[in-house]
Amino acid sequence: MIICIFSLTLIEAESLALKNSRDIIILEENLRALEDEYRSSVFSFTPSIYFKSDIPSISYYSDEIYYPSFPEPIPYWERYDEKGGEIGITSLLPTGGELSFSYRLYNYQETYNLYKGREYYEQGLNLSLSQPISFMIASWERIREKKIMIEEQRINLRMKKKEILKNVIRNYIEIYIYNKIKGLTEDISKSAEFSIDELDYLYKNGLIDKVEYLRRKGKYGLILLENMRIEMSLEEVIHNLESLTGCDKIDVSEPEILEIKGKPLPYESFLLSRLELEKEFYLIKLSHLKNELYPSLDISLSLGLRGKGDIEDAMVLKKNMYNIGVSLKFPVFDLSKRFEISSIKHKIRSIEEEMEKEKKEVDFKRDEMERKKIEIRKRMDVLKDMLSASEEILKGCDIEKIPFNERIEIITDYINSLKSFGDIMKEYFILSIDFENMEIEK
Repeated sequence: MIICIFSLTLIEAESLALKNSRDIIILEENLRALEDEYRSSVFSFTPSIYFKSDIPSISYYSDEIYYPSFPEPIPYWERYDEKGGEIGITSLLPTGGELSFSYRLYNYQETYNLYKGREYYEQGLNLSLSQPISFMIASWERIREKKIMIEEQRINLRMKKKEILKNVIRNYIEIYIYNKIKGLTEDISKSAEFSIDELDYLYKNGLIDKVEYLRRKGKYGLILLENMRIEMSLEEVIHNLESLTGCDKIDVSEPEILEIKGKPLPYESFLLSRLELEKEFYLIKLSHLKNELYPSLDISLSLGLRGKGDIEDAMVLKKNMYNIGVSLKFPVFDLSKRFEISSIKHKIRSIEEEMEKEKKEVDFKRDEMERKKIEIRKRMDVLKDMLSASEEILKGCDIEKIPFNERIEIITDYINSLKSFGDIMKEYFILSIDFENMEIEK
């Protein structure tokens, strides 16, 4: 907990709440993880180098051989020693294929107890290419999928920031209003307690009848209850704001009312963005399924040299090895995928219809928000004038010398004006969050 012994402005409270929110931290960490996954997918086209070796690899086999001329079986064994290594480079291709190139050099020793052993080496170059015939860019599709996931997470983050800022505004302005009301309600509550004692005295001595006694006592009781309600509400909103900002012993100041700028961004605009991302996701999935129905091509090429253990002799006695492999795969019939493709096409058309509907809703909400911005500002100016008038009346009279009933009426008018102004302020500031906001867009 941060101990705030100074008065926080609304902007400072909003900034602290965004930094303190565990939900924001979780969403931001998830966003960073997705961004790293995206970078990993982008750099998957970067060639990777590998090296492997056998130092050495030994295999042993034993048995017994029977010859007709020998009454007893002859023991037989053989041993194979293999040592060497291979170095290679592999890379995914932007066209959805994979390319690999490698060089290998191995030494082999064959030892037998009944035959003459031999030693030789093998070295070779190998080139391999695997590529879908359709040249659909499967690798780029994976990258696009990651990009969609990032954009979805950013939308979630922006919506969560809006939610937090609106909660800060509600609690901050309520604290400000309740603080101004509290002093008045405490004073009038003390007067009400005194008046109740006075009322009891008048009734006991027969100076007022029972109807008047009950009417006044009920009115004074409501004042006491209102003061208790204000105190409880103030404690609640202070606790809420402290939890949001991470501050203890928080205090607030009068919110600065600024002009709302930027373009309206209603909730429906986020729904529209999500629909656009959902459509793109299904288009990628559709492309991937169609790609699986096309032929695929595999090509491999290898060149090798083979010779005896003596390198000089080996160059003379070498046996060249060549290998070219080409395979073509034709998917003939896959009813399941065809039905899945048809299903995705229907989903895409459904999303497109929903997008058209949401676009109209977004346009309507934007116009409505622009009108509401002007209307709320006008209402706020009127209520501010009413509040100023109530303040002048309150300040212009000696409240302690006014009869209790008149005093209640003056203070009640002021409190009602203050509450109305606080409500319109909340509405105005909350509306401002639904316009372009640099703090949210970060």
